[in-house]
Order: sequence, then C-alpha cells, then structure tokens
Amino acid sequence: MENRLTVRSTPLADENLKGYVLRLAQANGHPDIRWLLDAAGLRLAIAGTRCDLTTLSNLTGVGPIDLEALANWPVAGRTGLVRFGNGSLPATALDLIHPRACPSCVRERGSVRRIWDVTAYVACRTHGCWLVDSCPHCLSRLSWMRPGLELCRCRRAWTAASSGPASESALEVAALLEERTAQPMPTPASQTLPVGALQTLDMAVRFIAFFGSDHTDPNWRVSTMTKAGLAADRKTVETAAHLLQDWPQSLYEWLERSARSSEHRVGLAAEYGHCLPRLRAFFGDETFAFLFSEVRRYFADHWGNGLIKRKSIFYAPPDAPLRVSGSQAAKSLGITSASIARMVGNGILKGELRDMGRRRQILVDPTSLQEFQERAEQALSCSEAAEGLGTSCSQIEKLRRGGILDGVIKVGGAYRYERASLEGLVAALLQKATVMTGAGVDMVSLAGLPLHRRLSLPSVLQEALGDRLPLWRIAASPLESGLRSLYARKSDVFGHTVRLSGERCLGVREAAKSLGVSVRMVHALAVAGCFQTNRPQTGRMVKCGLSEHSIAEFHRSFCFSRDLLHFKGRSSRTVISTLTSLSIFPILYPDKRKGISAVWNRSEVDQYIK
Repeated sequence: MENRLTVRSTPLADENLKGYVLRLAQANGHPDIRWLLDAAGLRLAIAGTRCDLTTLSNLTGVGPIDLEALANWPVAGRTGLVRFGNGSLPATALDLIHPRACPSCVRERGSVRRIWDVTAYVACRTHGCWLVDSCPHCLSRLSWMRPGLELCRCRRAWTAASSGPASESALEVAALLEERTAQPMPTPASQTLPVGALQTLDMAVRFIAFFGSDHTDPNWRVSTMTKAGLAADRKTVETAAHLLQDWPQSLYEWLERSARSSEHRVGLAAEYGHCLPRLRAFFGDETFAFLFSEVRRYFADHWGNGLIKRKSIFYAPPDAPLRVSGSQAAKSLGITSASIARMVGNGILKGELRDMGRRRQILVDPTSLQEFQERAEQALSCSEAAEGLGTSCSQIEKLRRGGILDGVIKVGGAYRYERASLEGLVAALLQKATVMTGAGVDMVSLAGLPLHRRLSLPSVLQEALGDRLPLWRIAASPLESGLRSLYARKSDVFGHTVRLSGERCLGVREAAKSLGVSVRMVHALAVAGCFQTNRPQTGRMVKCGLSEHSIAEFHRSFCFSRDLLHFKGRSSRTVISTLTSLSIFPILYPDKRKGISAVWNRSEVDQYIK
C-alpha cells in the first residue's frame, strides 16, 4: 500500500498536476489530496514549487518527467516565468491557489483542464458559459483541498452552479488561448493584426493582462500581480477583447483614454505619465514590434498634442506632420528658435508656445511655415527695395518705421519687403502726380530730397498721399522709375524764405537762435500759442514758418525768467513760487529734461512789478 495505489491512471494531455492528484485521491476513496501528498512527502504547493517527485512517481506508476510536465515550476534564472505545458508563461498569468472550472466539463470529463489556471481564460468554448470559482451553496471559493472533483469543501456539489452564457468577446479570447496552447511555436506568417501577431500563448496573455487593466489606478502594478478573482478577470478579458476586435482604431482610443489631464500637456511624459514606460517594460521583446509600430503611427499621424524627439522609441516620421518643432522651423528659415518663438507670439506664424517648467516647447503649423517661407523667398532685401525705389537703405528703414511701407516680412533680425507693396506705393504716388510740361527748374526729385537734410522722406510722402502736397512727374521714360520720376515744387516743400510782403521768414534753428532758446523750446512755444502766425500755410510741408514780426511780437507779449530784472539772481523755482502766491501763473512750466523754460504773460508780470 505504501508503494502503490489501488487505482492508478495516467495523466490526461491537458491536465494539471493538482487536478491529476485530486482525481487519483477521489478514485482511491480518500477524503482529499492530503493523504496522497503526505505519503509522497510533498506539500500542497507542489504545482508551483520545484520538489522531488520520485516517491509520487512510485505511487502512481508515472515517470517523474511526465509528472514534471504537469507542474508549473519556475523557469531557471530570474525570468519571472513558469512552465506551462511545452512553453512558459508569466507567473502572474496563472492562479494555482484558487481553481476555476466549467461545471459541465467536470461532469462530462471527470477531470480538470490545465488551461483553466490561466487567469485570462474565463469562459468555456464547449458549453458557451462562464467558468465558476465558487460554491453556490456555501459561497466560498473553490479549493484543491476538497473531497472530490465535483464536491466543495462543504461536501455539496458545486457543479450545480448556474454559470450563465458567456459573452462573445470572452469566448473569442478563449478560442485564441486554446489555439495558442495547441500551437505553442510561432507561425511563420502572421494573419490580421493583432490576433495573428499574438503567435504564442505567452504573447496573448501578456497582451490581455496589460490592455485589460486599469492604468489610472495608482496601485496598477499590485493589481496585475494579485489574483483578484474570476469577476475581475472577466472585466479584464472583455476590456482587452475590444482591442483585438477593432484594431488599430481600438489602440488609438486606448491611447487617448490613457492620456491624463495635464496643465501644460507638453510631450509624452507630461501627458501619459507612466503609461508608455509600462508599455516598453511589458512588451520589450522583439515579437511585439507590431505593437510599437502601430503606436508610432498614432503619434506620427494622429496625436496633435506635441512633438516626439527623434531618439525616442515612439518616434516615426509622419506622413503629413500636424506640427513642426521650433528648431525645425528655425533651420528651414535660417534663423534661431528664439526668433521663431517671437514670430509665433506676434502672430506672424501660426503655432503654439507651451511652458515646460524651465523650458518652452514651440509648435508651428507647417502650412503657415511654408506660406511664410514662400513669401520671404519672393520678397526683396533692403538693398533691393532701395534700388527699386531709387533711394537708400536708410530711407527704406525710415519708410518702414513711418508706416509708409506695408507688406514687410521680418526674418530673424532682417526685414524683407514684398515687391507688390513697393510697386503699389509708387503707383499710388504716380496716380496723384501731374505730368510736367516745362523744364522743372523749381522742382526737386523725391529720390534726391533726403540729400537736402531739411525734411524727412516719410513725412513728405505722407503729405503727398494725403493730398496735401501736389506732386509732378515727367513723361514715361525707361531711364527713370520709382521715386526718381516724382517731383515736388521747392517752394511747396521748403517754404518761402521771403514772403510776398517782403517779410523774412525764419527756420526753426534760426528762430531758436533769435529767441535764445533750444530748438525743442520753439515747438513748445508754438504749441502754447505764443506766436501769432506760425505755419501760415496750414497742413503743408513749410519749415520756414516763423516770421521776424511774430518773433518780435513774442518779445513784446511774453517773457522768460531771465527777463525779470526784479528777480535777478533768483532761480526759476523761486520766481514761480513768488508769482504763484500772487495768482500769477506761467503759461508754460519749465522742464529741464526737455530744455523747456518757464514763460509768463508780460502784461501780468509787469502789473506786479509796477
């Protein structure tokens, strides 16, 4: 009796070790498997722990090698894998403590199947029902320490449980696992992805375990290692089955769901957190290249929330990029990334600037970049624009600052000018000009006007475009173009130095010298209304607008602090304070920064002095 069993049987092809021992214990009339294990000197963890099966082999008459093939012992080395039939599986993919089974299969076969230990196998294909892992009578989970295959530890038939029909997705997963169990070696040609690419049982259970779990759970790693029970495994299987049925759109949806809400939403790490590192760690084998290829395709053509570095494993050149990085845009335009950022911030380029803590990500719309690049290539440089208008580069810059030229493109630190804008300016001026009939001796060319250093070219053009300064042009000639063909009368531009009455007119500098004040002071006095006749030709470019009569009249009507002999040697502050106390206020207060002196009405001050 010690060396053999009364009833012996050989293991079935799809049976596990504990199921085989339980079947022998039931056939020999033992209440559970403990007697047989004690007789063989083994523990209950026989299926998952390497041990000596020689005594058990003597009792059953089955060779030790055949018994080891039923066990799920760890693979040598720190691999985290255990044996499963002719292949191997992750230890987390098997539940060797709490058995699960199909009641109908147990009643019909009188044995348990090894594939039922796989946590991803939750439905029976033969009967189209869910597996059962608990007793319907005592509601406790099934155990290997039970009186028989069909009996629970409460000694009632757990096979009376009503499991209910399984879902189509769970049955499809069960069919996939059974097919891979029967064909453990990879097939030479893959079928439709990803089902055809999951060529081994190990690949299938890893795929289901990863994509069926909840990655938003902070205890995600713990949840993938613990055996939560059949109900949790059903949910995992049905979640992962969606990816198998609607590939690759289902993978894209999974990536979108896995993206977390980030304040900055910049880059993969900010948006996906630990999800993508988990993907790399879970599917690091070359056999899952199809999965990474599809993820790269999503990030290249569907993900519009940022850019991926070229050295990243998830990078792939997109067919039609949704965004271009600031460095790529800067390289195509030949400028710096900082210039690209300013152009995006100013609205010159369509794009987005995103903060990354101490860094900043620059995203540029490729269509906007291409349009700007085409405009910049067709535009003229400053020297080319100056040659076209017939003036100098400095005058072109003044026209740009004065707002005369539109269609200006800034590329980096240099400005470029659209040809249409320059031609439009000349055409507008020519339209307002009258053809000259005489020799034009009293005329000055607009191109040569800056040489006189008395007027700014932008101000002259503004007056001409505003119909306040008449222009003249010569007959059409191929030798002259641009501003060279436009003229204005010298008297209209520079003013009359001697008026028709014979009165001499002074320029600003001459008037300032006559008054003994700064040039800025002349303008301040004119604004304050101290001159009776300033700019007699209102709205025209007349620089000699102050007559000798108006300056003499100023001396008779107004005075400075230095003219008040009563306050000789006193500062302007003292003079202002003294006169203010007498309710005599200056019409112009001093400003040392601008060179402005205090000005009083002479009649009011003389009344005080007298």
